[in-house]
Amino acid sequence: MNQDGYRLSIEEVAFAMGHIGGAEVASGFLLALLGEISEQEANGRLYSASHSLIARGYLDVDLESSESKLDETLAMVISTLVGNDFSIRCSRMVSGNEQVLNFFVHGDEIVEHVLEKEVVSCLQRMSGVDSVVDHCLMFFGVPAGSKAEPLSEPVGTIEASLVEETKDAVDGGSKDEIAARLSDAGLEATVADDLAEDFMTQEYRGAILRVEGKDLEPASGKGFLLLKSPKRFWSFEIVPEEVPLARVRRGTPAQLGSLIEGFLR
Repeated sequence: MNQDGYRLSIEEVAFAMGHIGGAEVASGFLLALLGEISEQEANGRLYSASHSLIARGYLDVDLESSESKLDETLAMVISTLVGNDFSIRCSRMVSGNEQVLNFFVHGDEIVEHVLEKEVVSCLQRMSGVDSVVDHCLMFFGVPAGSKAEPLSEPVGTIEASLVEETKDAVDGGSKDEIAARLSDAGLEATVADDLAEDFMTQEYRGAILRVEGKDLEPASGKGFLLLKSPKRFWSFEIVPEEVPLARVRRGTPAQLGSLIEGFLR
């Protein structure tokens, strides 16, 4: 990759994060990706990662003083991950497999993070908001450079939990049963019927969430759920009430550009 992009193992990223933010940051990153592992195993993984970073020229160690220094550009990338103001998490579920694209934002610095095969972290500095929008659009199957369309007006509001319940009911339910459930929740009959059909014929389900602060897990109740079928595109804006609600919108995938810009600008 170029000087602003890196392909590192998750252990190498964890070591670099710990180098900048401390041992707890490294442990938290490994925990988020690997689950519970023993302290001995974590230390062993990080020790091996330090040797790998040295071998690849990303970490320099003074043998006399034992002081270590990360590659300057890598340190800038990792600092954005560690000290981010917020992050944008894009996800899509295709044939039961989840794909995830993350952007970490700290001031004017934006870093893209993609995890490949659950072991390789691909880190890339973004040149600005437009490049983030293009990468997000491509992730959701929209040609890069597509002009962002404004969000359409909501066609109804339902409890957010119903979106999840409906997704889970697709395998065992019928279109008419799902349409009836959506209609009972307050959607107009034609909207409920179209939405039920699209749940049954979906190309993918997805989400765009803005995560505040340093949390590695997405905060609930802030963002949009998405549904793409061969005929239509839907977005569900999460409204963080005591009982979270979802504003339902018909639209086009190009509206994702406006949605992402709204999270970043």
